Amino acid sequence: MNSISGTLPTWFIQDLFRKFLKERRRRQKMEAIQHELDELIEKFGGYFLRKRDEFPDRAPSFRPFCFGLADEWLESLSKLFLAIPKRLAAPQIFEVERKYQSQHRSFIFGAAEKIRQKKAYHFFIDALKAIERRFDLPFPLYVQELKEARPTLASFLLTELLLLWALMEKEGKLLVCVRDGHQRKHILLPENPEDRMTFILQVGQQILTFLPFITPQHLDLVPERFGPIHNVDRESIRVPVLLNQSIPEILEDAYFHQRYVLHPVGAAVQLRDAYDIEGMLVKVVEGKVIARISTARGETIAMIDLETGQGVDFIMAHEGPVAEVKNALALFVATVYHDLVVGIETPARRKRKYTVDQQRMAMAFPEKEPTFIYIPRKIRVGGEIREVSPRIPMTIRRPPRVHPVRGYLKKGWLSEHHRDELEEFERATGLKILERIPSGKTFIRPHFSPRCDEEGGVIVQYPLFVKRRLEAEMLGGRA
Repeated sequence: MNSISGTLPTWFIQDLFRKFLKERRRRQKMEAIQHELDELIEKFGGYFLRKRDEFPDRAPSFRPFCFGLADEWLESLSKLFLAIPKRLAAPQIFEVERKYQSQHRSFIFGAAEKIRQKKAYHFFIDALKAIERRFDLPFPLYVQELKEARPTLASFLLTELLLLWALMEKEGKLLVCVRDGHQRKHILLPENPEDRMTFILQVGQQILTFLPFITPQHLDLVPERFGPIHNVDRESIRVPVLLNQSIPEILEDAYFHQRYVLHPVGAAVQLRDAYDIEGMLVKVVEGKVIARISTARGETIAMIDLETGQGVDFIMAHEGPVAEVKNALALFVATVYHDLVVGIETPARRKRKYTVDQQRMAMAFPEKEPTFIYIPRKIRVGGEIREVSPRIPMTIRRPPRVHPVRGYLKKGWLSEHHRDELEEFERATGLKILERIPSGKTFIRPHFSPRCDEEGGVIVQYPLFVKRRLEAEMLGGRA
């Protein structure tokens, strides 16, 4: 055995050298990512600069500042961008672009450094709330501005926020939680530099979308291997698509027939005969159904707002036979959620008709309806590991469902007050009712039951998307 003062053992030298090479590769990779992010900031700066003529000349005021640093950053960035003159002559473009790119780069990196120094990572939620308020873009409307680079100030600011989020990367870990402290998570990135930047931006869209709702206890909703990623993965995924129902229709049926609520730890779901969808973890967080979905190409996120009935997902654009179906994966999540909280088939529920959303596929698929298998989750209680059911019986009662009632004849005598009301009804509708009412009868006008115009009526408790459908029905149209 060698003494301390003698020659170092060969195994020790080899191990030290391996660690040195590993650390050097790690540093080189981190430097490459930072260089790529620098190029990305310049690329997007140039993109919006060339689109300047399509933007308005003024931005809505962010004052009074309700969100501190976020409001200040958004207002300053808007002023920097809108200060660029429109319709520049060719000789001026180069100098204006050089100056703007320099200011833009300093502005973005300066903000990133300030956030890191102050550990003010809640900035990202504040910025999303500020944009939502100033541009009247409630969830999930602002997600569309984030997913697509549009010539709108909201899209510009959200894209800049996405770039700023990407700069929060540290040692290969991306920022995934900013509530109750901040958390980063290692995300497997592509080796190809061009694919890597596309990947980070599209993953960032998903993370920024659910960032306002993620706390440390919900980190299990964050995928580790995101996919499919548009323009990185060469093939799409096949998704069962429900042809004869929409997300609001599914959610409304679930609302009025709900028998269970999801357990706070969520529901783990295995799927059979669901094409490329293999399983999902589903939770309800602050009125949003959030699902981490396992597919044949990786994992992705879908969300549904239980108040507005809107859903959003991030699957690739599809060209199959149902290409007109948007957010097909969110639609499928709504079906799983319905099955979880209702638990039994109800008379109001129509037969489901599935097809497959496919791209570059020419294969035959079994005519089976997807099967949902719920797996109990394990939690630690008092030092013991216990299995918990994915759902809990609901203890509160839903309000009754408002439904339209047709006009009908009823025994009785017309009072003068009732006659005046019917005359007003005839003038409003053009219908002739009074002359067709036989003696000894009165007429009950069309209405909704139970009454929804009384103080504290049941309609007040309904989700917003149900109220919007009722408004359309009351006005004689469809939602």
